[in-house]
Amino acid sequence: MCRLGFISLNKKKDMTNMTKIGMLELETRNTHGCGYSYIDNKNKTIQIKKSKERAALFWTSGTHKQLLSKNLIWHVRYATHGEQTENNSHPFVNETGNISMCHNGVISGYEKIKKLLIKKHKFTSDTDSEIVLHAYEEWGLEMFNKFKEQGITGIGTILIMDNTNKNPKMFAYTDQKALICYKNGYGLFGYSEKNLDFLGKLFTFKNSKVYSIINAEIELIQEVELAVDKSYCVNYYGGYGYQQSLPFGNGKKAKKRARRARRKAIIKEMKMNECWDDSWSQIEREMAIEDYENSINEINYWQNLEKEDRAWDARYSKY
Repeated sequence: MCRLGFISLNKKKDMTNMTKIGMLELETRNTHGCGYSYIDNKNKTIQIKKSKERAALFWTSGTHKQLLSKNLIWHVRYATHGEQTENNSHPFVNETGNISMCHNGVISGYEKIKKLLIKKHKFTSDTDSEIVLHAYEEWGLEMFNKFKEQGITGIGTILIMDNTNKNPKMFAYTDQKALICYKNGYGLFGYSEKNLDFLGKLFTFKNSKVYSIINAEIELIQEVELAVDKSYCVNYYGGYGYQQSLPFGNGKKAKKRARRARRKAIIKEMKMNECWDDSWSQIEREMAIEDYENSINEINYWQNLEKEDRAWDARYSKY
């Protein structure tokens, strides 16, 4: 399934590198598009950038502005509904440009909700996910009651960024045990991943509950009663989703190697951004510096492999 994340800080800061490393580290098999959206602190509008390419190519091809903000969501896609196109990539933004959302999972029966919304709202994708954006725009958090009335199941994980008021806010929901975040002195860093406890204090979003995220603070605001489609198996990350292979292999030792490489890469990235906690030991810092290049080489390997595959396809497609 897809992977997603969010950043909520207590003061504006450049989020570029933390967004980049999160997308790159969680793009395994989620190579059918990616993107991010954030609230620009200068003009107070939601800015979005996305692509049909995988995260490695997305960050190396094209230019990216400095993501100077307090609120951001990002997504790497594994396509289940709709082709691999830029329009089908997440996040999505509504017609007025003040609400953005991304989603991980499969929404069973989404056609029923889409019929109720399509006359008032403009859909730009072929995905099941986009109904959440327009449902929230139409009904707010009451959309969950509408989903229940229409017999919707299997929502998954949702991140919504709302910039309709002076005080921007985000909402988070999951029924997959697949959303956690870490809190430190700078704010909140959310991922559909575990084993990143060095980022700060761990907070796990409980199933079937809606949380608000405002100025790096989390508050439980609503419980949701929806039937959960558990046709998925339990994946490597502890939530519901299809089994996914890792570039380090699929065994227990391989997963440990993957977590260790990811851990060191993010430690290094945070050190470069001065997101450093004094409690982290000097040994961890030295390990991060020493092994960061190895992690980057891993990313470059998959990026080069993708380019070689495309060159091969282009060369022999005429035969």
